[in-house]
Amino acid sequence: MYNLNGAKVVFLDRDGTINVDHGFVCNLDNFELCEGAGRGLQILAGHFDLFVVTNQSGIGRAMYTLQDMHSVHTHMRLALKKYGVHLADVFYCPHAPDARCGCRKPEVGMIVQAELKYGLFDYEHSWMIGDKLTDISLGHRIGTKTALLRSNYWRDADLKYGVQKTDGFVPTLVCDSLLDAAKKIEELENG
Repeated sequence: MYNLNGAKVVFLDRDGTINVDHGFVCNLDNFELCEGAGRGLQILAGHFDLFVVTNQSGIGRAMYTLQDMHSVHTHMRLALKKYGVHLADVFYCPHAPDARCGCRKPEVGMIVQAELKYGLFDYEHSWMIGDKLTDISLGHRIGTKTALLRSNYWRDADLKYGVQKTDGFVPTLVCDSLLDAAKKIEELENG
């Protein structure tokens, strides 16, 4: 275990951000990296430690097992290793949406788990990247900048009027892909 106390980090959603969201990605057959994701993570890894924070309600719904999810994560790490990308860690919420747990995004439980393991992060200079409004809400709750990836899970009007799912906040960036987000974040870092 290593101490990342004070480190700048990027928290990343998994499905729809790193890999294509085929709906409950729970086996190697339906795991596919998003186009440009490997390169995007290479760029981000030059500036930040990378953490995945992912809701995996399929476990709580008995659609797949914890072992199925771990197999996908092992496969994901190997796929990213080909790009020279190392993920510091992967945190997950295995609960169904109606479980009312404290770890399902936008709740902060996965971030608390990361802090307990690695120390406090430099949230002001860190990012949360995801394709859902709950990802942006989590980022705002912990004080990071946020990058929302375009997806079918939200509309521009949701941002204009500040829907409840984002606590009324808009993202720092709206991007077409993880690669697009990484390039824009790198520009800001190199400022």
